[in-house]
Amino acid sequence: MTHKSSWVTGFSLFAMFFGAGNVIFPLLVGQYAGQHYVLAILGVLVTAVAVPILCLLSMVMFNADTRSFFNRVGRLPAWSLILLSLVLLGPFFALPRVITVAHGALSYEVFDMPLAVFAFIFCVLTFILTIKNTVFTKVLGYVLTPLLLIFCLALVVFGILTPPEMENIQSKSDGHFLYGLIEGYFTLDAVAALFFAGILIKSVKGILGKSEQDSRHVFKAVLGASFIGGGLLALVYVGLGIVAAKHGQFLYQGNVDASQILTALSYHVFPGGDLLSAGLVFLACLTTALALAALFADFIQEELHARQINISYLYPLGITLFIAFLMSTLGFTGLMSWIGPVIVFCYPLFITLSACNLAYKLWGFTWVKTPMLITLGLMLFFHVL
Repeated sequence: MTHKSSWVTGFSLFAMFFGAGNVIFPLLVGQYAGQHYVLAILGVLVTAVAVPILCLLSMVMFNADTRSFFNRVGRLPAWSLILLSLVLLGPFFALPRVITVAHGALSYEVFDMPLAVFAFIFCVLTFILTIKNTVFTKVLGYVLTPLLLIFCLALVVFGILTPPEMENIQSKSDGHFLYGLIEGYFTLDAVAALFFAGILIKSVKGILGKSEQDSRHVFKAVLGASFIGGGLLALVYVGLGIVAAKHGQFLYQGNVDASQILTALSYHVFPGGDLLSAGLVFLACLTTALALAALFADFIQEELHARQINISYLYPLGITLFIAFLMSTLGFTGLMSWIGPVIVFCYPLFITLSACNLAYKLWGFTWVKTPMLITLGLMLFFHVL
């Protein structure tokens, strides 16, 4: 793959991972850690950059065959893990999260609308656009990522140049790295990577020549793109974390909600930034919602078809968005308090499975059920007992 093609594929990978919801967590980490931001952001980079790349490469080794990837732990556990991953990516966390982030962005100095009303309108709009599947929404997705990236880079530059000096506002404990690790979990990028692999493989094969379509060349190309895409993610996360750490005093004094943090910082750092960021975040959340709603609705329909139950796609899509609407009314903080512990408990299972499967493909490491059981046992010990 040429140098130019590596950058094209790497940027595509960056675009898959980089969303409006992802921007929130490095900002929250920087705000919390203050002068201790280095350790905290390192934690984010482990679970929000390194681990997703590990999961992506592992699934690529299985040629994005989700069933084969998960079935190594047994058919019933495999189905359970697939369902769990899609539930988290869909109506119970990631989808309602983008709704609350969109509302938070617009409700800060832009307009005041009750979350429930906004969530209902957002879900109806998502339903209509998903059904229509227009070219407009696809083009919007391609255009928004570069715009959001440019905006975040501008926010970093202005934020660093704008006083005041960094202060340690809240946390004086030594748990900053662990805090960053856990916040990185909440991006859900490691789980999403397992479903992005198929898209990336198609993209890579479209660039590679016919003589380079074998799995070895594809893996090598994805590995190169991963360094570029992951590097871009890391740079953005580090920059946002530093800015939030530097202006943490403003955020605490303003009692800024987590979902409003990007818009609030934009308002604080440069004139008109709140309006621009609110618009970009809303559109980015909308395009993300279209993908997440379709992903889970497709899964429901496929499972029903496998059981000889044929229904219109409208029903699973409607159910998906109805659940997302109900969950979104909890608000960003409420959603995190309800689902956050589930993610912290389950995430190591996906990491362990991905690591074992990658080792299996690279070095013939056959163990998978025992490491998964050990991981499950440890999670039960630390979180339940």
